[in-house]
Amino acid sequence: MVLDLVIGAALSALFNVLLDRMATRQVVDFVRTRFKSSNGSIDGTDLLESLKTKLLTVNVVLSDAEEKQITNPFVKEWVDELKNVVYQAEDLLDEIATLALALSEGWSSKSVANDYCKALQSRLGKIISKIENIAKDRDVLGLKESSGGKLYQRLPTTSLVDECKKFEALTEAKFLRTFLLLGPSSKSSSGSNYVNSSIFEMVLPNLSCLRALSLPYCKIFKFPDIFGNLKLLRFLDFSRTEIEALPKSTCLLYNLQTLMLSDCTKLKEMPPEFGRLKNLQILTTFVVSNSTGASLSKKKPNTGASSISELGELLQLRGKLSILKLQNVQDSADAEKAKLKDKKYVKELAFHWDNSGHDQQKEIDVLEKLRPHENIEKISIKGYNGTKLPDWLGNTPNLTSLGKLEISSCPKLESFPNGGWPSNLKTLLIEKCDRLTGRNGWGLNNMTFLTRLTIKGGCSKLNSFPAEGLLPASLKYIQISEFPVLKTLDLKGLQRLALLKELQIDLCDSLQCYSDDGTLPSSLSSLSINGHPCLKKCQMGGCNWLKN
Repeated sequence: MVLDLVIGAALSALFNVLLDRMATRQVVDFVRTRFKSSNGSIDGTDLLESLKTKLLTVNVVLSDAEEKQITNPFVKEWVDELKNVVYQAEDLLDEIATLALALSEGWSSKSVANDYCKALQSRLGKIISKIENIAKDRDVLGLKESSGGKLYQRLPTTSLVDECKKFEALTEAKFLRTFLLLGPSSKSSSGSNYVNSSIFEMVLPNLSCLRALSLPYCKIFKFPDIFGNLKLLRFLDFSRTEIEALPKSTCLLYNLQTLMLSDCTKLKEMPPEFGRLKNLQILTTFVVSNSTGASLSKKKPNTGASSISELGELLQLRGKLSILKLQNVQDSADAEKAKLKDKKYVKELAFHWDNSGHDQQKEIDVLEKLRPHENIEKISIKGYNGTKLPDWLGNTPNLTSLGKLEISSCPKLESFPNGGWPSNLKTLLIEKCDRLTGRNGWGLNNMTFLTRLTIKGGCSKLNSFPAEGLLPASLKYIQISEFPVLKTLDLKGLQRLALLKELQIDLCDSLQCYSDDGTLPSSLSSLSINGHPCLKKCQMGGCNWLKN
């Protein structure tokens, strides 16, 4: 087995991180209120402005320095010195941000001693002086300003064959920023990287400067509870691992911005007090716990709320979020506390229930309270045990950005949203919803923007498809599959679909012929019929299908 370890980060990218961090309200407020000079001639805000100015002064020559350091050892020494002081600045700002967040979480301001604040301010002043001195040497070295050059230095890569011996050396890499285990060359016969958890326990606690930890595909069942030593971590990836539970200390990662948990099929729940990760922006998966868990803080008592309420504290979430094991939500009030309607940057939501036979009315109430923000673009609902969809999903002016809806494995769902489907939908998938697709009408007529329709399973009584007027004229792609008693393709119901380009029919075992009335639309460019034992031959151009 070979594992690749990538170390370091581009200096130019780090400059952007520093500038962003300096502008955050947490850092600005802390520095403004706690950094003061003896003569009052300068305050914390001025210190931040001074740091920003000095950084920009050297930033404009980074591209030229990156090229010249290859052949000029003095320039390389200049870049190394700059990198060192920039890392010091990053550490200091992270320390300030972590402290400010802890104060907002209920720490007593008295616990932050004046001497400690003076020490932080002194460190900031020394960093500014160092950058100023470095900036003075840029002209001596002949470094030129560039308008848009980029700095990227290929970082050292280490091939690790003997795990323990090679990883043991990393315990001394105390300033390591990025730790990645890469595949696919590193995959074992089982298809994933196998790394003994004791290796992580040996190495990671020493890497207190670590910013990114990425372990996708690693064969990890249990991860050591060591995140208390990695409070500067911003990126954490456990995707496609076999991890069953996140360490409780995960909730101490106050600087964490990205947590990747895609396809962690064995993950049972999130750790208690997950809402403390207030800087979290990317969270692929949230697994609802069936217990309330224990508090990490002695001062913060257990509220008895379902873990889904922790999502309400994560105000910066964006992108795609999947919420799993929704059957564990205690009541609809907990679901409302998730405050999904306030998360304007979340574009995709997936709601998943496991197993059937749960409290039907509770599931209806829970989904009703999980109303998303009006900016939502895609919603997926799977395993839902309710008989109806929530009112907010109906044809209302609220979800104007919703373009894709997927509903699957909802066997008791039997009615459409009040007011019909969202009129702006472009893509609709309905899979294994027997009662819903068993209705005489599907409520699709008014969906003038719908271009893609997929129906899989269900339709246990439908022997002819589609009925005239069933489908909207805007459709360009139709896929149907697993209609058990479908015998006839109704051309009369298809001929008015003047925009239809693709029609795909799969695993409809009883399909035998098409209707005598009507014709296929002239716009159709692809007709695919697969897995039909009763159908021997299909010929385009007017010839009948032959029957057994």
